[in-house]
Amino acid sequence: MSLLSLICWLGFVVMLWNSYPIMRENMLYLLIGMGFILFGFIRAHAENPDFPTEAGLKSWTWVIIANLIMLFLSTFVVRRAVVETRDIHVQRKHAHPDPRVVDRAWKDHSLFAWSSAIAIWIVFLNISFWSSTHSIAPSPGDLDFSFSLVLIHVLTGIIATFLLLIIVWFPEFMLGATEARIQSSRAREVSGEEVRPRRSSRGSVPCAIRTLSLLWTRKGISRSPVRLKDVEARG
Repeated sequence: MSLLSLICWLGFVVMLWNSYPIMRENMLYLLIGMGFILFGFIRAHAENPDFPTEAGLKSWTWVIIANLIMLFLSTFVVRRAVVETRDIHVQRKHAHPDPRVVDRAWKDHSLFAWSSAIAIWIVFLNISFWSSTHSIAPSPGDLDFSFSLVLIHVLTGIIATFLLLIIVWFPEFMLGATEARIQSSRAREVSGEEVRPRRSSRGSVPCAIRTLSLLWTRKGISRSPVRLKDVEARG
């Protein structure tokens, strides 16, 4: 069963690798975080098979450190890369003189649900790995089949796998083939791909630096002798 499970996981990872190319690098970070969480629960149960019952600080330390590593990889590496790539994508592909169109593009490219999926995925991942390691932690003589632990592991594992699929799929769906890869702004700057948004001003008047004479009409309305072609409205 262990070999079959390993083969299934390898097949699943290969499928994600081939199906979502722009998320390959970030998917590796998520898989590394998964490995740390699994290792943390293995170490915790190695010191206390009944973890978290009567668990000491040393047992909890492994799990806490593993989750901190996962939070760093998922939040400060993967999420930051996706958010900053999204920002560049909207600035490039959805620029428009009408700010309402741009605001609509930002709303269409919102990552709130995607970010929430990452947090929920980490929670289910912890439950799944805890139930799996907890079921096999006792010594062979004390090992007893627990249907509830197996059921928890299977259900949370299915949900965690489905959430991982969504986490990897959504940036590819949102950005499509317009981006070669997902990187943070710092990574783009290092690789020479940093794109700085053009600074624009609205309703700029090039001749405004000159002293303009005002013409007053009989009704008290002021007018300036500025030709329409001298006024450039940039958006």
